[in-house]
Amino acid sequence: MSTRNIRSGSPESLARFPAPQSPPPLGSRKSNYALVKSKRRIGKQRLIAIFLVIYLSCFVLFTAFKRGGIEAYDFEHAARLKNKRGVAPPIDMQMGLSQIESVMASLPPEGGNLLVFGLGNDSSFWHDVSGGVVSFIEGDFADSKWATEWSDQVLFKYPYLDCSMVVYSTSMENDYERFERGGEALWAKELDLTSQLPLHITTTKWDVIVVDAPRGNKGSNGPGRFQSIYTARILAGLGTTIVIDDYERDIENRFSKLILGKEPVKVEKRSGRRGIGDANWQAYFEM
Repeated sequence: MSTRNIRSGSPESLARFPAPQSPPPLGSRKSNYALVKSKRRIGKQRLIAIFLVIYLSCFVLFTAFKRGGIEAYDFEHAARLKNKRGVAPPIDMQMGLSQIESVMASLPPEGGNLLVFGLGNDSSFWHDVSGGVVSFIEGDFADSKWATEWSDQVLFKYPYLDCSMVVYSTSMENDYERFERGGEALWAKELDLTSQLPLHITTTKWDVIVVDAPRGNKGSNGPGRFQSIYTARILAGLGTTIVIDDYERDIENRFSKLILGKEPVKVEKRSGRRGIGDANWQAYFEM
């Protein structure tokens, strides 16, 4: 075909290159079909997106469960514990349910006096579950605001808790070998906190003493638990159960056996719970 025929708009050129057709008017059969088809395509895309969200959520929850995640809270186990004392452990409680059950089993069926080194969001649970005298001891470095600010937050939320503040003077980074070699004379001189405690704590016969403070995790530059472990021994009487939390750590493990002069009767392990705490061990010493 020649260029002349195309430019001149001859019938031959028009036949080969038809004029573009205008879209069908709104409301015609063709436009309605295109609209329905478009809506179906969008609907399919939404269904696929919803399916992917559900699939990914199930995958994340399953993975968390396998790794000891948020689903590690066993609601049936918690209900059994509630039946024993009338109070269910809160879902965000850092202790594992088996550990909680072991602490509860060490308390007398009726009442029971409980002393806890460490103030936390679970303190109200221990206050309610015991039925006897329940006291807490909190503290940190003398020049640290960390513990004061933390205790203020907890006591603002639970103003009815009995909490005594102490000053820890040790260093987990520098003092372990010194205290390990020092013996009873050095321990009595530097680790005894009883002079900082009120009379009702030093004179109460405690059924259970839980040592879960001060800070002793690696890299925290905390005081370590030399003083709380030693003071727990002083405050314990015949038949007292001393519970050492985070027993997998060096100070809690080796120093508690040195100070208490015995092996624990059992060690209760807790798997990690995402967003709540890493896996840990809890040792039970019968005095």
